[in-house]
This record gives sequence, C-alpha cells and structure tokens, in this order.
Amino acid sequence: MTARAQAATERERNAMPDGSIQRWLAAGAMLALLLLSAGCREPRGAAATAPTGPARKVADWFVDKHYVEADQEASVKATAGAAKEKVTRELRMAQGARGGGYADSRAGRRVYYRHVAGEGPRHEYELRVDAGALSLKKTVVLELKEEGGVWRVVEIEETDLPPDEAGGGP
Repeated sequence: MTARAQAATERERNAMPDGSIQRWLAAGAMLALLLLSAGCREPRGAAATAPTGPARKVADWFVDKHYVEADQEASVKATAGAAKEKVTRELRMAQGARGGGYADSRAGRRVYYRHVAGEGPRHEYELRVDAGALSLKKTVVLELKEEGGVWRVVEIEETDLPPDEAGGGP
C-alpha cells in the first residue's frame, strides 16, 4: 500500500461516521435554544409584573395567571378593591394548604379559556378545567376599572356551569 493510500485509510478510521457531525451540531443548537427559551419565560409569583395597556390585555393576563397558572401571588397584582380582597383570601388559603403538604394545585390539570364577550371595563370568559377524568366548566366575568391610568380587575364573578350547559366550551 502506498503512503498516500495508507494516509487516506488512517483518516477514514479516525473520521466520525457519516452525518454524525451534523447530528452533534443540531443537538448543540437545540440545547442552546432550550436554554435561551428557559430564560425568556415570564416570571411567576412575586417577580411577575401586572401589565399596563388596554383593559382586555389586563383581563387576559389576569385569567392566565389566576386560572391557568394558579398563580394568585402574581394575579393579585392586577386587582383592586373587592377582587384584591378575594384573591388575597385565596392566596392565604393556597399558601396554608401548600404549607400543610398539599400537592401543587397545577399538577395534573389543564385549563382552557376563551374570551366570549366584552369591551372596555367588562369581559366575560368561558373556562374548562380538565383534571384527569373530571372536567369542570365555568363562566368568569371580570369588571375592570381604570385607576391612575392603569386598568385593574375590581370584581370577579364566577358561575359554575352544569354538565348539560357546559357543552361546546373552550
């Protein structure tokens, strides 16, 4: 075997299998994206900041935090008046339950919602909570008030829907 052929054979033995470099590069890129996206997640609890802007934006944010994420510590920041008192009571109860060894209330449940009506200070949502074999549906009406140029939820009205009326929700 010539020296040239021997060098080529040696390179082939030391080379990575076909396509493995591309796989390593793709895996590295995926890892970088995951790490970047983890840093972009919206803060929870005390670190969260209630949005400013139109009433609808504040109402949607409240529904996300309060119902979907079960994060009363964050959702209370978008409230005032009677709604603030209600959410603060819920927060104290949740903290007591979690402190007593109660499992995280978000575990094993999914919440879906849709905005069904509202402009300005009043917004209505339909929610569906799926927790295993159990599915609950409710209507939530939020009343908002602009205080110092910032919209806040001031009233929360929740109505559980009976199973026969709950069909076709979010």
